[in-house]
Amino acid sequence: MLDLKATRHVSPLLDSVGRWLGGVGVSPVAVSALGLAVTGVGALLVGAGELLIGALVVGAGCALDALDGAVARASARASARGAIVDSLFDRLGETFMWTGLAYYVAGRPALVALCMLCLGLSFMISYLRSKAEIAGIEGRGGWMARPERVILYVLGAGSGFIELMLWFMMFLTALTVVQRWRQVWLRLPQRP
Repeated sequence: MLDLKATRHVSPLLDSVGRWLGGVGVSPVAVSALGLAVTGVGALLVGAGELLIGALVVGAGCALDALDGAVARASARASARGAIVDSLFDRLGETFMWTGLAYYVAGRPALVALCMLCLGLSFMISYLRSKAEIAGIEGRGGWMARPERVILYVLGAGSGFIELMLWFMMFLTALTVVQRWRQVWLRLPQRP
């Protein structure tokens, strides 16, 4: 939802920063790599029990990821390869986030299982979008796209309300999988 609704408000700022970064020679892949590295550091901090600072660093790393596309457009470097790198780094960043949290809650097997479910359901949301795009149809939609998942993670881990956040995340990401599956299913042609 934020992905779709906030775009018109955030895009001008991202495009402006993207033009500046592209103008000074920063590559889109460098921005993606920096975002992934920052997310990894945040995940390590969460795993070490530094929940507030770790969650904020994870959020900052994921926010950096929003810039790579703006840099690519501004520097005329947008490409299919760049899109693949971006998607790969997004999935790695989510893996880092959930691994850090799972490590922190390792003494509570039910919470570790919830972390794994949240990670797997997050991947299903992205997978459905990818499959839809391959089929030439819109694959966005649902309540918990990546920005919403990151915001909920940062709020839950940063505040220490981890169990509550995990239950909400699991329920809402599962609901989003169903929402996206339904949207994609209805948009697919009935016959080849």
